[in-house]
Amino acid sequence: MKNKHSLALLIIIMTVIVLSVGAMTFYELYHVAITEERAWLANIAKSQAGLIEAVARFDAKHSMEDHLGGAVAATLSQIKDAHGRHRGFGKTGEFTLAKREGEKIVFLLKHRHHNLDNPEPIHFNSDLGEPMRRALSGLSGTMIGFDYRGEKVLAAHEPVAELNLGIVAKMDMAEIRAPFIKSGVKAAGGAIVLILLGSLLFIRITNPLIRKLQKSEESLKKAQEVANMGSWEFDLNSNKTYWSDELYRIYGVNPQDCKPSHELFLSMVHMDDKKKIEEFFYQDRTDNKVYEIEFRLVKPDGEERIIYNQFVIDFDDAGKPARMTGINMDITERKRAEESQTRLGRILDKSSSEIYIFDPGTLNLMMVNMNARLNLGLTEEEMMKLKICDFNVEHNERKFKNVIKPIHDGETESISFLTSHKRADGSSYPVELSVGIISEETPPVYVAVAQDITERKRAEDKLKESEIMFRSITQTALVAIITADSSGRIVTWNRGAEDLFGYGENEIKGKSITLIMPERFWEKHNEGLERVRATGKSAIAGKRLELFGLKKDGSEFPFTMTIAYWETEKGIFFSVVIIEKANKEQEDE
Repeated sequence: MKNKHSLALLIIIMTVIVLSVGAMTFYELYHVAITEERAWLANIAKSQAGLIEAVARFDAKHSMEDHLGGAVAATLSQIKDAHGRHRGFGKTGEFTLAKREGEKIVFLLKHRHHNLDNPEPIHFNSDLGEPMRRALSGLSGTMIGFDYRGEKVLAAHEPVAELNLGIVAKMDMAEIRAPFIKSGVKAAGGAIVLILLGSLLFIRITNPLIRKLQKSEESLKKAQEVANMGSWEFDLNSNKTYWSDELYRIYGVNPQDCKPSHELFLSMVHMDDKKKIEEFFYQDRTDNKVYEIEFRLVKPDGEERIIYNQFVIDFDDAGKPARMTGINMDITERKRAEESQTRLGRILDKSSSEIYIFDPGTLNLMMVNMNARLNLGLTEEEMMKLKICDFNVEHNERKFKNVIKPIHDGETESISFLTSHKRADGSSYPVELSVGIISEETPPVYVAVAQDITERKRAEDKLKESEIMFRSITQTALVAIITADSSGRIVTWNRGAEDLFGYGENEIKGKSITLIMPERFWEKHNEGLERVRATGKSAIAGKRLELFGLKKDGSEFPFTMTIAYWETEKGIFFSVVIIEKANKEQEDE
């Protein structure tokens, strides 16, 4: 019966492995499909936005007088005409074009799925139309979110800057997933059939082996009873010793290489325990009770083990000890675990963090370390009368249980959050509290580790003050001050830069700094960035350079600049101070 259960378990494991591999394969294919679909939609959205902007520029130049509504109306008329001839792509794919009017998103094209001829506007801050909201906010990219219907879609969004519009190319996620779900069901069904056929063949082949294993099961059971435990006998009259095979293994010697003896045993006892063992074995005994002792043994390879020895004494007819019979058990792992637990307890008690162990149901404290008692100003006896929430400033019992509910429900194993602890004198201090479950305990208990973050909060406040001061200085400076990261993306852009180059901060922040330099300088700029990333050094840092800049209107102008750079945990950053030259000079070709 046991073998049948094992065989069934093996078949189940095989099934789970095959299905898991299949699932991972389908997931990777699905991930690749999503990635490709993102790229495709992004290209479509960008090309459509670029086309609309090109038409808008043309109409602005040539159709101001030709169309009753002006150039913008002429452009929208052409877009609507083209949209009417192309209703979308795939089963659910479509383009949407919209503008922002106050706090509403007004759609300009007919929808494919909902309110077909008269698309209703939606509120700008509603949960619907997230892709279009991003496009109208000037953001370009792809996302998975809800469209105007509340349907989850994969969408590419792109602003149409010329007309202050937004365009979205999107497709329902259900359409993308459908072929993978269908193929997955078919593949799973086929895999299960093949597994069943393979299992039947496996059973047919292995049945003879199983019958042989059943015959040897009883003898194997006896061998397991003495696992890691060897037996021995010592005849006190003849001085002969017997060791079981398991005892040879525990001692680390080969039965073919040595003859068991009491002297050989004593030679392997740890030097510091040898006297204790000799006194223990050779003392006078007159009863047949069980004797016990623990000692250290050094194996021939130098490995040290801890042995538990237990034996009884057989007496002859004259009442004199005749033979010792006992067992030796290797308890090294158990002793190390006990020592580790004791050491861990000492470490936890001396930890600089506050450590609390509490009952998940009642929140009653079961154990607190010394630092927790010192920080709160309470004795251990006083704390054992409290709940974990009693000294928490922001969380009463109901709120605390709600916070740790995901752990109780099995959704996560730990939760961290910021809160404050209240001392016995009434003062409070901020902490970062991490709560987790110790499921190995029966019943399970929760452990909370609190870290006093007073200094961290002070440092964060100082950092915020520094950032505010830096921004105040840069925003009031008359020169252009720009910071960029190691990839050349603009991080900060002051008013001086706005006045000099013509770009607003929101318009250029996050974009490449090459946007403000003529194209002939791009190659050297990129080589310099790569050199700094590779070596951490800049050849032009701190030097005064004379270069040409590129304004938003496309005109070039000469300027002088200095560069500084610094390194943080987030990478290398650059600051650039730019001053326009008073006299326009021509670039030396």
